[in-house]
Amino acid sequence: MGYEIFNKETELSNPRWTAEEIKQVNSKFKKRCIEKEPESVIVYLGSHGSHEELETSDGKPIVYWQHVINQLDHDNCLALKGVPKLFFIQACQLFEPDEKKVDNGKVEYFLDDYAIVQSTIPGHDAYRYPEIGAVMVHCLTEILMTNSHSHSFQQMMDMLREEVSKKCFRQTIRVEDKALKPLYFNLRPARQNK
Repeated sequence: MGYEIFNKETELSNPRWTAEEIKQVNSKFKKRCIEKEPESVIVYLGSHGSHEELETSDGKPIVYWQHVINQLDHDNCLALKGVPKLFFIQACQLFEPDEKKVDNGKVEYFLDDYAIVQSTIPGHDAYRYPEIGAVMVHCLTEILMTNSHSHSFQQMMDMLREEVSKKCFRQTIRVEDKALKPLYFNLRPARQNK
């Protein structure tokens, strides 16, 4: 899609991240965004998880609103004000029993021009099948490859909702956006394999 992949070698060589490593990588990513002044930003988070948390290799959960998304809002990263920010979160959103919940305090965030796409709604699983992998990721990839040359991001998210529910009737994605202007990637259509 023409995006620079931040710190690709490090990201791909380390399949398991501690909470502190995720925070450090996000901090470096934020600095890179300030230096590069991107036209748009895409952040993908994939892990096991529970409601608004991602599991880490050291067992310390990351509250993704607080530790990732909030760090790129215009209070914490003024350089990204007005820059479209797309967050994709592939993780279950199951509720934890009350005795396990940790009060992380109220997190206020001041995002503009953003979309957050979660693989499922709160209280539910995100499904993965052996043939296709994670349902949302599979559907998203197909939709981007075939429609990004002619449809806006918002139109493709409508398609994603429909495709995910067709592939897995038990899974409903959640898309939240605020002040996101119509966003087009204008990519060439994918070639059909023959």
